[in-house]
Amino acid sequence: MGGFFLDYLIRGIVRTVRREVRRNAAEKWVLIEGKVQRFEAKDEPWNNFRPVVDYSYEVGGESWYGTVTGSSMSRTRVDHVGDAVYALPSIWIRYHPADASQSRVLGKDNPNLPFNVDLNEGV
Repeated sequence: MGGFFLDYLIRGIVRTVRREVRRNAAEKWVLIEGKVQRFEAKDEPWNNFRPVVDYSYEVGGESWYGTVTGSSMSRTRVDHVGDAVYALPSIWIRYHPADASQSRVLGKDNPNLPFNVDLNEGV
């Protein structure tokens, strides 16, 4: 039983460190304005959903695409979150200057995003 708890604890620490490393690296990347392409509410256990947003951005005349996910939320908020995402005039994206195909959406760049960005999932 103690081993299971220790494994769970270590996984949580690794996940937190990985998220911080990704966020810190992305903060040094180029910030550019992009557009929301699609919102999806992925089913989660206990009547929850995980928000998923597909976005596009343009670098040097070439279009690129990415996905950002959020932390799990109550299913009762799905309509509100979807409407708020589609109402955004743009979404701020950071892309790697040496490889424009690598991108991240950070919560601090997008204060109007109606969910907490999860850098452990899907990006």
